[in-house]
Amino acid sequence: MVFSLETSSSRYSSSVTIHRIGGTPSGPASYISSKGEVVIPPTVSFRVPFGSRLFFREGLADVGEVGKMGYVDLRGELVIKPNWFDTFGFYEGLATVTDSNLNHYYINRDGRVVIRLDSWSGGHFSEGLAAVAHEGKRGYIDRTGKLVIPAVWDEVTGVAKPSKEFREGRAIVSQHSQWGFIDRTGKLVVDALWDEVDDFDNGLCSVRRDGKFGVIDRNGKVIIPPVWDEPVRIREGLAAVKKGGKWGFIDRTGQLVIPAVWDESWGFVNGLAIVKKDGKWGFVDRTGKVVIPAVWDDAKLFWVALAKVKREGKWGFIDRTGKVVIPVVWDYAEDFNRSGIAAIFQRLRAGDFNKDDEPTPARMLYIDKGGKIIWSSDGRGVGEIATPGD
Repeated sequence: MVFSLETSSSRYSSSVTIHRIGGTPSGPASYISSKGEVVIPPTVSFRVPFGSRLFFREGLADVGEVGKMGYVDLRGELVIKPNWFDTFGFYEGLATVTDSNLNHYYINRDGRVVIRLDSWSGGHFSEGLAAVAHEGKRGYIDRTGKLVIPAVWDEVTGVAKPSKEFREGRAIVSQHSQWGFIDRTGKLVVDALWDEVDDFDNGLCSVRRDGKFGVIDRNGKVIIPPVWDEPVRIREGLAAVKKGGKWGFIDRTGQLVIPAVWDESWGFVNGLAIVKKDGKWGFVDRTGKVVIPAVWDDAKLFWVALAKVKREGKWGFIDRTGKVVIPVVWDYAEDFNRSGIAAIFQRLRAGDFNKDDEPTPARMLYIDKGGKIIWSSDGRGVGEIATPGD
């Protein structure tokens, strides 16, 4: 079976999020990047479906409202007219869209229909293939629209459904309410005998059977037997595991290398892991040594050089030694991004969230890792060290 009209390729791969400055979701407004730069001036009007943010994939973001959706580029120009009932992000140069009859199509970056699915539904492309479903069964098409993996696998819907995309040459499939994996030829390479599975990450994935979790490799070989109480996700060679109500860490062979003495934990990121003891959070290194004492009410991972921490309802940032770098005085803070920029918020109260659960404070700042303001919503303090204003 072939659904194709025409093919397309992509030179774009990045994901970008930008924030609205003032204005309304349907009127003229400026938008700034995570670097604090105005990237869309307040000269165009379009409705933003995600509150105060535009989510770009491969250089385009969907805008409008259900029934009248299209796409803008990073200059704010409407490059694909709002003629679609619903739209989704671009992946590998193609995006899924639907018409008012809920027929699915794939369009290219010019807005031209290149694959027509009619009564089938379609997911996004990954590793050159996209999941399509019809009458409760799922298969996969290639970029020409050809059905290269027959629709013989159960299409599972609901909140807890796993992903459909190919990752590391494997895709999760369902058979008789159990989960396994196929390769890009459609061959079942991991038998569907697991109650729950993750996507593969560096050749391994967490699996569950009879309420216990372990790890398998890409061919289905059990690497770590399912004996743990929570999913086993190996990061940087170690995985946080839970047994008997306590958390510790195992290596890739399943050996417990950091004793299970913690009340809660997350995996390692950049050499440090968050651990919880007696209601407070701290950090340990790969040997299990406590490098930042568990004194914080909440803490987030070291995605960059600084980690977000909370005490008595206020947020700030610490470095890898535990030193406070950005004072813990802000009502809310977002993690630093890869550009070394974080958003912090002042006078954020319990009711200061919009319908999309996004903060709408009296003052918002973008700061660098030194705490210097590079943009503020009220225009004050740019170039200075951030301190709460009146």
